[in-house]
Amino acid sequence: MSSSPPPNLTDAEEAALFDQQWQARMALNGSNDEDEDDDQNNNDTRGTIRTHGEMDAPNNGALLSEDLYPYSVEEGRELKRQKNLRSESDADADAFLKISHPARHAFHTQVVALQCRDMLQQLVADANCNYKLPDTLRKTAVDYGHICMLSYNAKYYRNPKDTPAGYLVGNIIAAMRAMGVKDLPPAMETGRVAVLAKVIGKALTDKRFEIKSQVVKSLEGKENPSNIAALTRACIGSATSVKPTAALYQRIAIIRSVAVKNMDAATATSKPGEDSKDKFWPLVDQRLETWRKSLTAPGALQGMYAKTYDEDVAKYGAPDAGIAVTAMKDVESWLVTLSGAMEK
Repeated sequence: MSSSPPPNLTDAEEAALFDQQWQARMALNGSNDEDEDDDQNNNDTRGTIRTHGEMDAPNNGALLSEDLYPYSVEEGRELKRQKNLRSESDADADAFLKISHPARHAFHTQVVALQCRDMLQQLVADANCNYKLPDTLRKTAVDYGHICMLSYNAKYYRNPKDTPAGYLVGNIIAAMRAMGVKDLPPAMETGRVAVLAKVIGKALTDKRFEIKSQVVKSLEGKENPSNIAALTRACIGSATSVKPTAALYQRIAIIRSVAVKNMDAATATSKPGEDSKDKFWPLVDQRLETWRKSLTAPGALQGMYAKTYDEDVAKYGAPDAGIAVTAMKDVESWLVTLSGAMEK
């Protein structure tokens, strides 16, 4: 408001002008006071503590607008009737319809989701307990166990000392993964991997017993002992993927040489189920380990293998000419990979 009136105004004019300015000023001040009152009222509202009943009340302003609740109770019940729910689920749906606050809706939904998760986890656990290998994978696992026992460069035929249980089986499973064998259980599914390991372990046990039995049988026919080719073919048996190689002939000759010196150990067990009591294969592993540690000169170890083979041929006869020997370069790559699993 001007501190002095414009010039040439009469007293009445000056008074009228002042009155107008004063009213305008009062009107402006009154508007500001109302804004302050509104702010105070809003602050008071935000600090109000409401009960559950007030929060759930259907007339609780915009918080419970129709946009948040598109169904009436009757409409909701009609919808659930279309879903053919069980009685327990039907009752839960009714209870859910009666909830009017979004936070409670969300919590109810979360509880149901957690319940579903628990049920799924239990189903997975039950599935692992009842897990069975697919038929093709089981057949492959058995075949691979048999093939590995006929490895031409195996370091051990039994689980070596100072290694974790299932060492050989673990190496075989690793080789299977490297080759991309189908349907293998993931490594993280330890329960299912254990089922696979058990199948492979039994295959190793069965094949060890079969090889030992064939070796003992070859020594019992004194008048017509089996030559190394015939013995190797008998040891291969059903593992027809394995082809006779010169290296395999040498391995079978080594196994037979151990049996010759340890017939009591070779004949001590009469069935595969007694594999844990077997004392023959530890003797085979011991001989191989002794040779590896003692024969360190270049070519010395291979020379000992060849010497043992030559002695076998001299004692039991030359290999049958009718049985073809497979060259190492012709051995299929997957068989080489499996043989490598026994070399570790």
